[in-house]
Amino acid sequence: VYSGNSVANTQIPTGIDNTSKSLVWIKVRTTTDNHMWSDSVRGEGPNGYYKLYSNNTSEQGGNSTALSSFDSNGFTTGTVDTESNASGQDYVAWNFRAVPKFFDIQTWSGNNTIRQIPHDLTSVPGMLIVKPITTTGSWYCWHKEISITEYLRLNSGDEVKTDIPDLWDGTLPTNTEFTINANGAVNGAGQDFIAYLFADEPGLIKCGNYLGDGVGSGQEIDCGFEAQWVLLKDTSDSNPWYIWDKERGMTSASSPYLRPNEPDAEGTNSDRCEAISNGFKVSGSINRLGNATNSRDYIYVAIAAPVVESMTAEQ
Repeated sequence: VYSGNSVANTQIPTGIDNTSKSLVWIKVRTTTDNHMWSDSVRGEGPNGYYKLYSNNTSEQGGNSTALSSFDSNGFTTGTVDTESNASGQDYVAWNFRAVPKFFDIQTWSGNNTIRQIPHDLTSVPGMLIVKPITTTGSWYCWHKEISITEYLRLNSGDEVKTDIPDLWDGTLPTNTEFTINANGAVNGAGQDFIAYLFADEPGLIKCGNYLGDGVGSGQEIDCGFEAQWVLLKDTSDSNPWYIWDKERGMTSASSPYLRPNEPDAEGTNSDRCEAISNGFKVSGSINRLGNATNSRDYIYVAIAAPVVESMTAEQ
């Protein structure tokens, strides 16, 4: 987390080496603006580093005012830009470096034929996020706890959908590749696409699910480690995605959230996520987290705390 200062080329240390393959996801916490995704794979275009917004379907754009470099210990902002470094605003940056058994990024050019896309996780992905980058289109997601014939959209609060036939060709991903269909949403001819992949590795990152128990006092989710970052979605109904992290606070008293499918400022109502020794605990009075309505299914990605020390190039 950091406070904006409107000073050009401000270095933001994250402890992550971004000189190879990595993603920087920035969100201003104190006002409404986009969730900005920039990665070193797409790199720079004619107008600056390419960026995507998870809260909409826009094609990628480049703007040098947002991000000027990926560094060996974080990143450097550009000039004055509300998305990344405006004075008087507070920010969070989630920084993911591609290493085996944790995270990966892949790109391809669409050809409208069923095909396999190689990846470098060296383990079976727990979650895929696919986005067209040279045209408008949704952020299509598959998670290991939904059917291979289903999908979610990161840019939408909609429940699990099946209306686009066989995005993944009905084929489960492996530790070396994932499959996409001829559908234009993920493989349209003449367009470029990007995939962000999260592993499911014991002790480091878990892609799991739980059934809501309808108990407002809270529900503990066992990940096998203390969670420092949680992405969560109700798959049974139209409700927002949520993100919590320990840098902004994951306690019973304070757990401000952001929603990847919405540009809104940080929220602080009763939707809570508390870090506990073996995972996380959700609580609140509404069914978005499973505490008011039982038997609804929720998927999540949880990352262990601390994680920087574990992300070595040798993994």
